[in-house]
Amino acid sequence: MERPLLRLWVIRLLIAAIPTLLYLVWRRWALKRGRTVGATPWGWLLAAGIFLAAASLLGSVAFQPDNRGRTYVPPHSQPDGSVTPGHFE
Repeated sequence: MERPLLRLWVIRLLIAAIPTLLYLVWRRWALKRGRTVGATPWGWLLAAGIFLAAASLLGSVAFQPDNRGRTYVPPHSQPDGSVTPGHFE
């Protein structure tokens, strides 16, 4: 069964947010320890998030099974009015 597109978007957004979340946790820890912390490196955090999201997309492409050699059966309606979704056989 196919995963909904919204779930894929949420996963990609969470992956992209990992560098920022890690930085904010480290910053809070450093401030509690009395260390001086400079300005937030938003450019680097954005670049790292984009890199991780792109890497996850490339990984998805590399490790997902493809549909070559399989036959697509389009959606069709049943006599009771329900619709059978399209799928590969």
